Amino acid sequence: MAVKVKNNGTPQCSLEDVNEDGYMDLVCQFVDGATTWSEGTAVVVLTGSLFDGTPIAGSDEIRIVP
Repeated sequence: MAVKVKNNGTPQCSLEDVNEDGYMDLVCQFVDGATTWSEGTAVVVLTGSLFDGTPIAGSDEIRIVP
């Protein structure tokens, strides 16, 4: 699944402290379709790289509800 891209060609992501823990969280919008997600719980993995090429990865559990 790909990150949505803005009209200017940059990723549709921002840094926000969404859970108010004092740490900035990466918030991205993703391209999806009707068959991309299914109801239930899953572990998702996000991979990418920093501007200097350093690879990064993170994972978390998500729950999709109807």
